[in-house]
Amino acid sequence: MGVTLLVMMVLFSQEYLAVFYPRPLTWELVKVLLIDTISRPLFWIPFGLLMAVWGFGMVDAVRGAGRKQPAAD
Repeated sequence: MGVTLLVMMVLFSQEYLAVFYPRPLTWELVKVLLIDTISRPLFWIPFGLLMAVWGFGMVDAVRGAGRKQPAAD
C-alpha cells in the first residue's frame, strides 16, 4: 500500500509542477490532478499487485476458516 501511495504522490507532484505550478493548489485543481494521476498505467501496476495480494489473502482466509487444527497429544 505504501508503494501505491508513493507512486501516486510522485505522479501527482510531477503533473502539478509540469502543468500547474505557478497557480495555487485549489480543490478544483486537486480533482483534475487526481483524475490524471489515476488514469496513468504507472499507478495501476502497484495498485493491481496490491489488490492481487489482498485478494489472495482474503481467499486463503476464507478457505482456511473451516479447517480444524490437529490436536497436539
